[in-house]
Amino acid sequence: MTSTDNRGAKLDSLTAIRGFAALLVVCYHVGITPLSHLWTPVGQVAAKGFSAVGLFYVLSGFVLAYNYAPRKATSYQGFLRARFARIYPVFALALLLALPKFFVHLRHDDIGVSTAITAAVSTPLLLQAWFPKAALEWNGPGWSLSVEAVFYLLFPFILQSLLYASKKRLYVTLWLMWLASLIPSIVYLLTFHQTFAQLSSPSTDIWAVPQLGILGVLNFNPIVRLPEFVCGVILGLLFLQNSATASQSKARWLAGGTICLTIGIMAVPNLAPYPLLHNGGFLPLWCLLVYTLASSGLVARSRGFSLLVVLGEISYGMYILQQPISNYVKLALLKIAHIPVKGDYGNIGLLLVYISVLVLVSYVSYYWFETPARAWIRARDRRVEPGGETVKLNYNPVTDRP
Repeated sequence: MTSTDNRGAKLDSLTAIRGFAALLVVCYHVGITPLSHLWTPVGQVAAKGFSAVGLFYVLSGFVLAYNYAPRKATSYQGFLRARFARIYPVFALALLLALPKFFVHLRHDDIGVSTAITAAVSTPLLLQAWFPKAALEWNGPGWSLSVEAVFYLLFPFILQSLLYASKKRLYVTLWLMWLASLIPSIVYLLTFHQTFAQLSSPSTDIWAVPQLGILGVLNFNPIVRLPEFVCGVILGLLFLQNSATASQSKARWLAGGTICLTIGIMAVPNLAPYPLLHNGGFLPLWCLLVYTLASSGLVARSRGFSLLVVLGEISYGMYILQQPISNYVKLALLKIAHIPVKGDYGNIGLLLVYISVLVLVSYVSYYWFETPARAWIRARDRRVEPGGETVKLNYNPVTDRP
């Protein structure tokens, strides 16, 4: 039986899965070739790494609902400041590190003046996801943070609309959100009649298709991606309702089975057209994975998996810093070892060198920059009531229970 006293420990499992998701995205961007040479099924899993962004959205909604639904009171401004403290310092660091490459890109690549200006203005403001052509120009992975920013703005209203819903309504809404996440991709596929091979093969440059602008909207638009986040919120509320009667033993078996099932499905070649996998195709698996892991306490009961928790803690840095760190690693390989690398790293050794550097930088960033910066910002997240009483706005129901 679970209890509210150990809920915080159980979320270590979700922290660990964040590390896996970040590595999956990293390998998708630069590791498909060497991992395919290592073992074809591993390469197939890496080739679907883009879908892990949807897992991040489900995790985000779940964790926010888990943390904020039980709270007595939190101001809207306080919530947004807490979210800003969580994501923006490292986001800004990544932009700074990516700035030299961005300038080179503007100078030597024909991206157009309007696109360059849009990227330069919208990216620091976390608005780039609304402009698909500019979304990837300055530290490409940051587009998903632009989507998250919209989720944060909407979360308090989503939570209030679902907070007192019955289980039946929550389950019905969950299925409706999955359908809503699939509809744009289905409409796209029916409209443009592209072949399965054009939109499913890992070796196919999906951005070369003529409908780039519409595909960009499909991938990046925050409203199109919103159902994935709402599913996470619903799961968090269901988890809070069911935690008192949940069986950890059963949940551990389900979590282990879901992990194996997810990896097995991702290893299948030509599984489905890219748009379906990018938006909503894996959503039922992500939901099942998040819910069963949260219920299982797998990592909390497995001391040997503490490394996974550390990777999860630094996963945000791994995700947002991956592109600038890769640029510097490739430059160092060229200048020091005379090894030119474009696109994927040529072999598993080079990929491991890059991942090791990325993990090290993300670790240092987390403990010496991200955490202190977040604490500095949130230390100012206090309101002085009449009479001089300081009221804490970022109340945590796990660590700050009365």
